Amino acid sequence: AATNYEKLTVERNAPRWMKMLKKYGYITVAA
Repeated sequence: AATNYEKLTVERNAPRWMKMLKKYGYITVAA
């Protein structure tokens, strides 16, 4: 249950942290 909740939270926040990663140039590291 905890894992599912975590997954949903991450997916919901994905656009926000993707922008953060792009902003700080971590996209290439993550990919």
